Amino acid sequence: ARKSRHSLEDEALILELLNETGTAIASQLKLETLVQLVTDAGTKLSGAKFGAFFYNVINEKGESFLLYTLSGAPREAFEKFGLPRNTSIFNPTFRGEGVVRSNDITKDPRYGKMGPHHGMPKGHLPVRSYLAASVTSRSGEVVGGLFFGHPEPGIFTERSERLILGVAAQAAIAIDNARLFETAQREIAERTRTEKALQSAKDELEERVKERTASLRETTEQLETFCYTVAHDLRSPLRAQQSFAQTLIDDYKDVLDEAGIEYAERILHSAERLDNLVHDLLTYSRLSRSELKFADVDLAKVLGDIRSSHSVDIEKRSAVITNGPLHSVVAYE
Repeated sequence: ARKSRHSLEDEALILELLNETGTAIASQLKLETLVQLVTDAGTKLSGAKFGAFFYNVINEKGESFLLYTLSGAPREAFEKFGLPRNTSIFNPTFRGEGVVRSNDITKDPRYGKMGPHHGMPKGHLPVRSYLAASVTSRSGEVVGGLFFGHPEPGIFTERSERLILGVAAQAAIAIDNARLFETAQREIAERTRTEKALQSAKDELEERVKERTASLRETTEQLETFCYTVAHDLRSPLRAQQSFAQTLIDDYKDVLDEAGIEYAERILHSAERLDNLVHDLLTYSRLSRSELKFADVDLAKVLGDIRSSHSVDIEKRSAVITNGPLHSVVAYE
């Protein structure tokens, strides 16, 4: 009865430990911390002296690497031997072919079949009892392998095997979740970098637009100044030309013949047209500073005004202006 009570207490302790392990594993999303937790839990539950978890990780470039965590042994104990090779002992675990359990691995027929060591290399941790299980994702991919050892033979039992299979199943789900979390984190980081790059490009574009707008405004102001200066300098001699031409017509019409009067009138009309052009040039230069007010403009009326203002030239040149139906357009008056 005492033995049964102790067995029940041991089972209860193991179940409690397994439950705590499963809860801890399920709540961990950081892959590096997770696999160490799995290794420590498997070593403790199986009764192993030391354990290792070799697992695959994929970096941001999509490249796969095999890493490992240890429990019960210093990292230096493995580093000098490198990663496990594709031997008859390790191959079933990395291929997902089931659990490998041996009471004495040194007497296993698969042991020592590959050179150069033909077994454990000199200085390797002493392993007699051996237990290994694959960690397989939901998609069927073998993401890693749990390996446990003890220097004494006959340590691992069927119960040890079942416990490790339970840990491996929990680890597989947790690693899938951790990988999804890391993928999501990378995508979020990439999206954040993209958004920052877009914002930076937007800010740069806005700054360039501001600079070009300021440059355009400065150029426009210089153009307005130039137009005003040219217009002012032109209007003074034009008005003098108009005044002299009109005086010539009024005061010397009895002296000039018909051709002389015609020439004087042409001078007067040309000066008036040039004065109108200068006036229009000034108006155009002010458009950038004034609000553009658009309205319906009757093209027939515009054409009529042109005919009226240039009637003398049209008549003298015997020009004929023809047009079809004209419509109103929206324009700046």
